[in-house]
Amino acid sequence: MHATVAALVLAASLMTGTTDPMATSDRPAMAQDTAVAYRASDSGLYISELDGSGEGWHGRHIDMGGGSSHGPALARLVDRYILVWKGLRDDPRMFMSSSVDGKTWTPQVRIVWDGGTSHGPALTVHRGLLYLVWKGIGADTNMYMSSSVDGRTWAPQQGTVPFSGTSEGPALAATADGLVLGWKGTGYPDGQLHFAHYRAGKWSDASWAPDNAHSDHAPALVGFAEGNGYCALWKGRSTDQNVYAAHSGTQGWGPLVTLRDVTTGASPAVAGDTADQIFLAWKGTDDSVRTGGPFVCSDSNL
Repeated sequence: MHATVAALVLAASLMTGTTDPMATSDRPAMAQDTAVAYRASDSGLYISELDGSGEGWHGRHIDMGGGSSHGPALARLVDRYILVWKGLRDDPRMFMSSSVDGKTWTPQVRIVWDGGTSHGPALTVHRGLLYLVWKGIGADTNMYMSSSVDGRTWAPQQGTVPFSGTSEGPALAATADGLVLGWKGTGYPDGQLHFAHYRAGKWSDASWAPDNAHSDHAPALVGFAEGNGYCALWKGRSTDQNVYAAHSGTQGWGPLVTLRDVTTGASPAVAGDTADQIFLAWKGTDDSVRTGGPFVCSDSNL
């Protein structure tokens, strides 16, 4: 694992860039390796796409009639982007918009009418179905899930891991045979990171992150289409602004590594279709939205 992780770390330092001059105060979201969505300092939602040459990012405001107090969730469903977000200020409602080209977006639509959140939700696609997970409203630390075939009509909310809660918005990714959920705990030890799997309609028991890892925020997750491995990345705890990464596979967790030249005050975002093509986006210490990759996150554990 050490050799492949070293390649990931070097790629992060060599390929770093900024999406555009807008600032953000929360975690960004990624879809595949070519789009980053984020909440800007004006509470509006923006998307930056990698141009055809792969050399630069071009950002634009998402004009769909809404904004958010937190970072949005972004996924690619067949031929279109699906964007989901929490409402402005104390509005716990969740909304969605979609776009084929990333330029023209459908008007915002409220979704999951029986659910609400006080943080940004998490979104992924597995076998053609959208899955959404979010923290409850205010003091409700439970996490809830819903699914949709098109992003507009959603199933009623259901509880996820019933014996554990979070104080932040969770992370969600698809693996070959299901979903993996990551979240920051609420009790002692505060900031402990947890993970659970969703397979065949059932949640597994929760497991702790490697090396007693802690964070003030949820991790970022990317799953792999082949095998059941995934890569988790997260910001350090309190004043520790480093980003750490670890790979989980059939043999358990690999070594914990630190990404060089990647520092942040919020959760990062990660996307990729294969284990050797992973891309990262994060809030820079200057509040810019930064990107890096491709990364390598594969070894004999996969």
